Amino acid sequence: MKNNDVLLYRYEKYLLSCGREFRTIQATVRILRHFERLYPCQLKFPKFDDIIDFIGDKKLRPATLHGRYSVLRVFYRWCEEEDIILINPMLKVPAPKLPRLLPKLVMTESETQKMLEAIPADPSNPILFRNRLILELLYSCSLRRGELVALNLSDYDFSTRSLRIIGRTTKTNTGRIVPVGRIAAELLERYIGDIRPKVQNNAIFLNRRNRRMGCWDISNLVADTRKRVKIKTKATSHSFRKSSATHMLRRKAPLISVSRLLGHTDIAATQLYTKVYPADIIKMHRAHHPREKQKNITLPELNVPRFLFSHSSFELTGSDLLKIHAAHHSREKDDLPELKIPEWIDSTLKRHGHRRF
Repeated sequence: MKNNDVLLYRYEKYLLSCGREFRTIQATVRILRHFERLYPCQLKFPKFDDIIDFIGDKKLRPATLHGRYSVLRVFYRWCEEEDIILINPMLKVPAPKLPRLLPKLVMTESETQKMLEAIPADPSNPILFRNRLILELLYSCSLRRGELVALNLSDYDFSTRSLRIIGRTTKTNTGRIVPVGRIAAELLERYIGDIRPKVQNNAIFLNRRNRRMGCWDISNLVADTRKRVKIKTKATSHSFRKSSATHMLRRKAPLISVSRLLGHTDIAATQLYTKVYPADIIKMHRAHHPREKQKNITLPELNVPRFLFSHSSFELTGSDLLKIHAAHHSREKDDLPELKIPEWIDSTLKRHGHRRF
């Protein structure tokens, strides 16, 4: 085994011990292997010019170059901490500039409805019914495609109408409980009870061979649906997650609640994740700027959440999250019955600071 292979093997073990997702580790090693192939040398002793060329390729997008920089920076910092190298070669390497753009591929509410209703919920066709349920859950629960395909039958609670997302299936390795909307819950309960094949497999969503569906199955389903309805936005499976968060914020859902629903560990990630429409900015400016005289535009008073001043002063229980989802999600109605959640969920959320459980 070559020296570089031994070094990368040790680094993989380190990333696994840190709880990194398997796909993230694969992508990290792939970038390091690519760097080694382009500039044949020992990874422990790279040339400064080679690093600059690797992260400064003008043919690639800024996000790709920034990803390369991040991989090399973390890798050589680990090498320095493990006394594999004496001097970190990345200390004097400037980070590529990454423009802070608005999230792309966010669907409007009308486009989202077209995507959802393009597939009929026909109980006589299990495949069509399953596909409709997948799109409904992606939008209702703001799920990633990896979280969706990892769902098991035991993860759905019929009494509280909620899904348990296991930490190892998430991007941040943190679990959470998300509410399921009324429409999605009705489809899910009927699918589990009557339509799903009765096979020895714990996965909720099965393919034609009665095996757990994969991430590419979800991506292909969304791509085929988009081509059929011909919407303007080039939506992907992740567009349902971004659109759900953006639509809830536009309906004045609290930012902390949307952050909890998405499973973000940092509130700043939710702010970057959602899309602010220019028309909203214009209305807000004309209604609240002291130099404007727009009497015809009236907006409700803007209240700053208490969590901006003190995280400990803002208490958000699981019941609050369910009610906020029902009140602000575009697929929900306000005349829903009172939602209850077991006390152990609320106590767990409080004990772990609303983040990890």
